[in-house]
Amino acid sequence: MNLKRNKTILLVENESIPAKITLKTLQQEGFRAVHAASGEEAVDMAIRNNEINLVLMDIDLGDGIDGPEAARRILAVRDIPIVFLTSHSEKEYVERVKKITRYGYVVKDSGSFVLFSSIEMAFELNQAHQQVASSEERFRQLAESTETWIWETDANGLFVYSNSVVERILGYTPGQIIQKKHFHDFFPRSQQMSLNLMALQHYQAGGGDHKFECVVNHRNGNRVMIESSGFPIIGKNGAVTGYRGVNVDVTEKCIKRKCGLIYSEFQNAVAEIRSIPEVLTLVVATLTKLLGDSINIVSYLDESTQTLQIADFNGLKKPISKLIQILGLDPRKHKIHVADITPEELDMYRSGKLELLENGLYVLFARKVSQKVCDAVGSFLNIRNVYAVGFTNRGRHFGGIIILTRQELNAEISTIERMAGYAAIAIKRLEAESASLAV
Repeated sequence: MNLKRNKTILLVENESIPAKITLKTLQQEGFRAVHAASGEEAVDMAIRNNEINLVLMDIDLGDGIDGPEAARRILAVRDIPIVFLTSHSEKEYVERVKKITRYGYVVKDSGSFVLFSSIEMAFELNQAHQQVASSEERFRQLAESTETWIWETDANGLFVYSNSVVERILGYTPGQIIQKKHFHDFFPRSQQMSLNLMALQHYQAGGGDHKFECVVNHRNGNRVMIESSGFPIIGKNGAVTGYRGVNVDVTEKCIKRKCGLIYSEFQNAVAEIRSIPEVLTLVVATLTKLLGDSINIVSYLDESTQTLQIADFNGLKKPISKLIQILGLDPRKHKIHVADITPEELDMYRSGKLELLENGLYVLFARKVSQKVCDAVGSFLNIRNVYAVGFTNRGRHFGGIIILTRQELNAEISTIERMAGYAAIAIKRLEAESASLAV
């Protein structure tokens, strides 16, 4: 479904020329856009016009009420996503807006990609929050549809019945789990005992009010978040003979909720950073929060030599000495010359889009390491996928993000792209500040 179709955005901007430019940009992207030149006009339009789906609110609106006050008045009447526009990224401005709305802000002149990514994320977050608010009704509807995994186990948790939805959620057919697998077999090994105990406590309590969320393993190795609800089956002698219940895949909802919180924290932290290494370290740390079990790498471009080098990384659980032995080089010190990257690859890195790289490690090392060695490294690190996105702002390339993982990234992609774009803006700002101090 086209996210932009039938979406109306209210732009609140008191300066006519920037307003005209932004309105045109929104319309060219496929949104319907209307304009308010003051906070008072914005409040009136947003409350009276229910066709408005999102508000793009400038903080400084000249005479009259400012953007934050206008947002408060709108939100008192309507639950609508409001994204702030500002020329500032200092801490005091961040503090003002984050107490009003959960949809963040966009620094002016950060480019159309960052603007549209922020708008799309706001729509997605709004949808996720609405889903959370109506979780009881949603669960009831899902439980009555073929989207719900319906199951039954014996007293020991061994499956004795499952409908076919288990295959869509976990990749197993009913025949592959009935009389063959226990409920706790799907929990991550390190959490099997604790999660099994928690599941039994909820099922013994019984009923829809005792549902819980937990992580389970898909057949392909991916992690899936399920919302589970069950109740005990009581035998004639009063003993528990088994359990019946339903599971719903809530992975995407949970990821979106998590993405929104983590990106908000990232955005706030960037405003306080005063050095480029701090930005790069923050990106790696934030990726770890977001993705968990992956190897996260950031590179930085040395413009004087036109070389890319790893600036920071984490998530490597294997000995670095063994990795160096397999590669025949130390990846922490290895430099990639921009001239060795193909034009198509450079365009991809500079697009601001997170891309899954075919022959990923071979491409990352600019074909200076053989495919055979790259395959050996992939096996050693136990990874299947390599993703990359550049730190890009207004045609300049500052380095980028590399993610090595067994997982397939889906709901996290938009957040990672926004992080890369925001990090690029911060790097550019810090470079400019450093240059001005050197004069």
